[in-house]
Amino acid sequence: MKKYAIILAAGKGKRTGINLPKQFYNINKKRLIFYTIEKFLSIKKIKIIVVISKNKINYWKKISKIYSYHSNIQIVKGGKTRFDSVKNALNEIKEEGIVAIHDGVRPFITKKLINNLFQKAKKYNNAIPYIHLKDSIRKMNNKKNLSLNRKDYVLIQTPQVFNISEIKNAYKNNSNRKFTDDACVYEKLKKKINLIKGEELNFKITSKDDLKIAENYLSKD
Repeated sequence: MKKYAIILAAGKGKRTGINLPKQFYNINKKRLIFYTIEKFLSIKKIKIIVVISKNKINYWKKISKIYSYHSNIQIVKGGKTRFDSVKNALNEIKEEGIVAIHDGVRPFITKKLINNLFQKAKKYNNAIPYIHLKDSIRKMNNKKNLSLNRKDYVLIQTPQVFNISEIKNAYKNNSNRKFTDDACVYEKLKKKINLIKGEELNFKITSKDDLKIAENYLSKD
C-alpha cells in the first residue's frame, strides 16, 4: 500500500514574534522544517509532499538544495487557510493508499509513532494521535467559569493518518475552511475516529518559548 506524508509549512507563524515563519527558523544550522522532513524520510517507500506558501517558494528553493536529490519530495503551493493547503496537497495524490498529514513545526515526532499510525490507519482507515491532559481545566463563558473533568478530554496531535480516498472525499464534500484539524473534516463522513496514544514530546512549536524549548532539545542531539 502506498504511503504519503503531507507536511504543512505554509503558515506565517506570527505568534512567535520573529520576522521569519517559524518553520524556517534556524536551530543548530538547520531549518526547523528540515528536522521534521527527515523524520518522515526515515520511513521506507514514502512520498513526501511539503506545502509552502506561494511567496516562500523561491526562498525554499534557496535553502533546500540539500534535498534536491530526493525524488520522493514534492513541493505544493499553500492556500489561504490550512484547509486549502491540505486540499491542494491531496489533489496531487493520484494513487490509493494511506496519507499522514503533519504540522511542519512538530519536529519531535518519532519513527515509531509514525509507523504505528500508518499500521493502525491501514487497519481502521484512520489513526489520530492524542495525549491526556495533565492540568485541571475550566470552561470560561463571559464572566462565568466552570470546572470540567479533564478525564473527559484529550489533546489531539499530528500526524493524522487516513485512507487516501476517504480523506479526499471528506475534503471534497466540505467547504467550511475553519476546521482546525483533519479529523474534524473526516468526522463529517459520519465515520468513527480512531484515537491512538501519541507522544508527550510531539508538541507544536507556536511561541517564542516553544522555540527555546526546541533549541534546548535539538542542541542535545
